[in-house]
Amino acid sequence: RLAPNTTSCVISLTKGDMKLSDGLVKFLNRCFAQRRKKLVNNVKEIAPYLEQFGLPSDVRAEQIEPETFIKLYNAIM
Repeated sequence: RLAPNTTSCVISLTKGDMKLSDGLVKFLNRCFAQRRKKLVNNVKEIAPYLEQFGLPSDVRAEQIEPETFIKLYNAIM
């Protein structure tokens, strides 16, 4: 039996150099609420901002860099 050909990654955000506001934490929880869903299905109001940051409309949360999440959050708020 062969193992599936998959790749996984874990990121960790800590309250170190940058302050994570409660709003940002809630936003990130919404972004990652349902695994493998497109980001626009988890956070409806994000759609107009994806192109602004050079992201495709079918991007998934796990494909985005942590710094981009902060930029997206700031743009929406």
